[in-house]
Amino acid sequence: MNDEVMPPSTPDFKNRKTGLMLFGIIQIIMGGMSFIFFIFTVFSLLLTSYINQAAQSQIQPIQLLISLFFYLIIAVILIWLGVGSIGAKRWARALTLILSWFWLITGFIVLIIMIYLINGGMDDLFQSSQSVDPAIFKVIMVVMTFIMSIFMVVLPVGFILFYNSKHVKKTVEHFDTKIRWTDKCPLPVLAASLMFGYTAVISVFNGAYGWVVPFMGFIFSGWIGALILLLNALVYAYLAFQFYNLDKRSWMLAIGYNAFWCISFIITFSRHSIYDMYEKMNFNEMQLAQLKSMGMFENLIYLLVIIFLIYLGYILYIRRFFYTDKKII
Repeated sequence: MNDEVMPPSTPDFKNRKTGLMLFGIIQIIMGGMSFIFFIFTVFSLLLTSYINQAAQSQIQPIQLLISLFFYLIIAVILIWLGVGSIGAKRWARALTLILSWFWLITGFIVLIIMIYLINGGMDDLFQSSQSVDPAIFKVIMVVMTFIMSIFMVVLPVGFILFYNSKHVKKTVEHFDTKIRWTDKCPLPVLAASLMFGYTAVISVFNGAYGWVVPFMGFIFSGWIGALILLLNALVYAYLAFQFYNLDKRSWMLAIGYNAFWCISFIITFSRHSIYDMYEKMNFNEMQLAQLKSMGMFENLIYLLVIIFLIYLGYILYIRRFFYTDKKII
């Protein structure tokens, strides 16, 4: 009796390995550009401070190091994710998708600020400076806004649409059969966990600005500000860890804690100007004058409140993952 030969089974998805390689290469290129910018910034600042001693006095070393560290970290993350995407790794797909959403939200905020500047936000600066032609500047701002909309909105949307595809998800699951740490937590909750972890790190890095923190009607600095910010870092680190483990108590704590900070900001900036905080952060007179000339920072509190409300809305949205035994990835 002849054995019947079964035809090879075909996967129930479209293989997106080529797309993963392409998007991975794009990430590596962006990471390389960030690293080049890091090197260029270091070189420019060293050259400027060597040539112009007055410029050197305007440079605050700790703040500068943190800014440079930020560009370096971005470069490392993008290159790491790009390599992971080329290798069709599960964790690379999950983290790239989360990062793309953060990227898109940040892009929208940046575009709102730039549109504000185009539509009168720089009028005070023009009036105080006769060397700047408002018409030319607005043309430059429009061009920059167009370029930023491509880089900060269109590009992350493309990443989101690609990495959110069910075919991409099944492709990485096919080539990377091992269960990764990103698979053990629903992606929306993992995003919140990473967001809390980032907030904890930022709270510590705030020490470079004198531990300045707006808190319940006051603007603290020094050891009081350090105590508040370090406790804040511990709380957000705890939330990051417990969110990953889908602890229900951490969800309730996150709602109450973020609502508390939202109220604290409203109370503080109803009594103080945002520039009071910048002065305590050791901004020099030239920097303060530039900020005041823009005028937009006077309304910054409203933007911060909106961000806090979105923050709370997102936490409310992911509540369903904490009150079900089913993990949705």
